[in-house]
Amino acid sequence: MAKISKNTANASEQELIETAEARGRKLGWLISQVFLNDEEKQAMLVLAEKMSSEQLDQLIGVLEQKYLQAQTKPVDDAYQASMRQAQSDYIKQQSRLNQGTLNKLKDLEQQINNF
Repeated sequence: MAKISKNTANASEQELIETAEARGRKLGWLISQVFLNDEEKQAMLVLAEKMSSEQLDQLIGVLEQKYLQAQTKPVDDAYQASMRQAQSDYIKQQSRLNQGTLNKLKDLEQQINNF
């Protein structure tokens, strides 16, 4: 088995520290963006201190989803309104076409009866 040099071990430790710091910054930023009041933010920070690495990753994933949902909400709302309007327009147009077809059928029926 190969020996790990002291420099390699230190580099790995440094990488772990940098990763933990980056995760902490990301988590702090997400908490500041997702939660509205300081009490919620503080509670999340206290909980985060007690979490394992895997739990922190899951929490970051959930907070990222909540953040993205909040950021895209105006676009989503506009899209839904647009779709509702398109559906309403389609139903109105379909109703007009159906009524026109019924009128033509009545005219045709009248012509046949008069013949």
